[in-house]
Amino acid sequence: MVLSMNVNAILLVGCLLVPPLANASEFGNVYGSPEIENASRQASASALEAIENILRGLRERESQQGNGSEQFRAAADLLLQARTVFGRLLDMPDLPDRPISEPEASRLVAGMNSEFVAASIRRAKTTKVLLFELQEQSGALAEVLGAVADSRQPIYPQISARLRDYMALAEVVTVVNRPR
Repeated sequence: MVLSMNVNAILLVGCLLVPPLANASEFGNVYGSPEIENASRQASASALEAIENILRGLRERESQQGNGSEQFRAAADLLLQARTVFGRLLDMPDLPDRPISEPEASRLVAGMNSEFVAASIRRAKTTKVLLFELQEQSGALAEVLGAVADSRQPIYPQISARLRDYMALAEVVTVVNRPR
């Protein structure tokens, strides 16, 4: 069965499913020293470029201008770069790490359209644990993209939930790390 969705519809659905917790320019950002903020922005920019490539690959398939495999492989590489930089962030000794209170976790989970992200929030006891989860999910999404990049089968059903969860998790990371 051919999945018929254009990129604008995908973006619209993604925006509706991801709660508006942070600004788009604050995708998975962590705040602190200039070194921390620069690394965070570098990882975030790689992740956003990966998402852009995923959408380009889907558009290429939808318009029958190709199979999108180059864009999906590029997205996987960018997500692996993001994972590496998120890992460097986690190793920085001055990375802020504060507890996530039960009321804060409940507030974040309320209205969450992703059971995966809601469970991640409930499990996480600190902001650093959520950043670690984002690092892990960067690698997991890259792995899925690498595995399906050359597939002739519809890819969107295989990546849509992961992509939505990834975007929601990045927003939650930003919200919990925002200076108080």
